Amino acid sequence: DSYIAYSQNQPERAIKVLLCFKSRFWPKNVQNVIVANMNIPEIWFREMSWKDESGVEAHAYVAVGFLTSKSADDLKIMLGNRSDQDRRDLAADIMKVELASIFKIVNEVVDEAFQSCILFDWGDVESIRGGYIYPKVGITKHDFHLMAKSIDDVLYWAGEATNTNACCTIQSAME
Repeated sequence: DSYIAYSQNQPERAIKVLLCFKSRFWPKNVQNVIVANMNIPEIWFREMSWKDESGVEAHAYVAVGFLTSKSADDLKIMLGNRSDQDRRDLAADIMKVELASIFKIVNEVVDEAFQSCILFDWGDVESIRGGYIYPKVGITKHDFHLMAKSIDDVLYWAGEATNTNACCTIQSAME
């Protein structure tokens, strides 16, 4: 009762381009940017810390490009039928140029900080049919935990419906 769910059989394409950087070149308080006239119109910024297998603390700066609908379809066409690595490299290059433009810095600054790219296209995953939740006022963490339970061991909610840090986003589904 604490949420309204909507799902569809043929969702629009959604693509995520995650760029990992060894240093931050964007202002510290920037969380996201939306620039409608660019190939990747929405970019989120995150700092991530973790411990590796040996217990050593690691740190990275991540820029997350998010595209849906026509923007995602257009990027898919731009990436073409290249190999996975070539598609990742091209998507990273496109986003790095956009980041340099947005923050008015030279491309070399972005290139020097760049470490790696992950490209994920939900439109290429046949089992993903799409779905969204819209939390109501008053929803609690307990409600999200209840949603995490399967229904008759047949239907399982994706992480986006159960992540209490940033619910209702593709980023939270990936986490």
